[in-house]
Amino acid sequence: MNIRRITTLVLVLSILLAGCSAIDPPVDPGKPTATQTDANETPAENEDESTPTATSSDESEDSDDPEDSEESTTTTTTSAETTTTTTTTETTVSIEGTSTVASSSTAAQNTSTQADWPKPKPPTRPTESKIEQRITNTKFINKEQATSSSGYSNFDVQIFADTRLKNVDPEGDVDGEPYFIIEINNKLVARASVTYEKNGSFAIEVPTAALKQFASGTLNVRVSFLDQDSQSDDLYDTWSGTIEYSAS
Repeated sequence: MNIRRITTLVLVLSILLAGCSAIDPPVDPGKPTATQTDANETPAENEDESTPTATSSDESEDSDDPEDSEESTTTTTTSAETTTTTTTTETTVSIEGTSTVASSSTAAQNTSTQADWPKPKPPTRPTESKIEQRITNTKFINKEQATSSSGYSNFDVQIFADTRLKNVDPEGDVDGEPYFIIEINNKLVARASVTYEKNGSFAIEVPTAALKQFASGTLNVRVSFLDQDSQSDDLYDTWSGTIEYSAS
């Protein structure tokens, strides 16, 4: 009996020992397992590998964006500058061309009118009368006979006079400035300054353009001898005559 019990106990103990060796020892919560360590390391490696990849992608996108932006800005600026320059140039050229042509035309017309008939300066009025016997004779010269009538199509005036004006302005201690004017039908057509002459002879031209303002017929011609002053010119003598004029 004892031998059977002992044998039975030995078998039971052997079975118990074999079963205990097959069971894994308990895991310490404070220590990581191999599986946990691998799992923790794997994400770290993946993060290291993914981080450069993400950074490279960001750098690539950042690098492309400035270039695209710069190209877009440059293109827009160039287009704006080109449009502005073209518009300004065309406007300037157009304006300058119109102004120059108008000015040249106006200047040419004025020059032509002045060349045909430089309108004389009228006396400073009111004139002061100092009538003396200064004009001794006056006659028409350079007369051109009109082809269609008995009148003259052109003529000048010759004046014989004493033009000395010594010590007359002002208060008798300054010399005067003598000149003649010619008026036709009360319109001033000629003016000429003259020198001091005791018995002077002065041919005064009557511009052809000035005569064209009158109709054919008898013209009343008046010659005046004056002294130029700053306040009022002095009238020394006059002569009047008539002549037949033909506008043809």
